[in-house]
Amino acid sequence: MKSLSVKLGVILVVTVVATLTYAEDWGTECAWVLWLKHCSYIGKTGGNKKCEWKLEEAYPTYDQCMEAREHIWTHYKKQFPKSEGVQFGYLILSKGSEGALTINFQCFPFTVDPRK
Repeated sequence: MKSLSVKLGVILVVTVVATLTYAEDWGTECAWVLWLKHCSYIGKTGGNKKCEWKLEEAYPTYDQCMEAREHIWTHYKKQFPKSEGVQFGYLILSKGSEGALTINFQCFPFTVDPRK
């Protein structure tokens, strides 16, 4: 009976190690996702805020996601020069007395869905 318990213990350990190894290998395939958060603010006080997340692209590493984030942010920034002086990863596309439109660029692990 003792040898059966040892065998079951060994099988359990091998299964756990194999599962963790598979999860690590799979996780490095698309470990980081670049999301864009589009927000519109209506009115002078910024009330009636409506935000929507858009999945942009997935990357194997955090560094690659951040590089893509900088590239895409720079591209948008050139299209909307009024956003000069805004912190990295955030753009104000338009701002007026009627409201504003903004985009926030974020890299999250593939297990995070900011829409939830």
